[in-house]
Amino acid sequence: GATTFREQPLKILATAPLSIAMQADLPPELQKLLPEITNIEAIDTAPGTIVKIAKGLGPIVKAGVDYVLLREVQLAGKRPQSGVDLANGTRLTVGEKLG
Repeated sequence: GATTFREQPLKILATAPLSIAMQADLPPELQKLLPEITNIEAIDTAPGTIVKIAKGLGPIVKAGVDYVLLREVQLAGKRPQSGVDLANGTRLTVGEKLG
């Protein structure tokens, strides 16, 4: 999908859904994130908001009622990169919004 980040186009190339309903299908490193995300759910967050930057995995974004981990993205005019590289290279902060 396409969205915007800091007023620049951003293509989202790969995500991992993070929801309790999908827990059994998630790899162990993503299952470990679910308790933290469950705590975040108590906060009223608008879709597109970065709610956590998971060390070594990438940014987690509110998407409708669930959350997604951004695994691979592409900034305008740049090569595809991992969510980790996006977070590190742009100094992403919790609370920033996409879209």
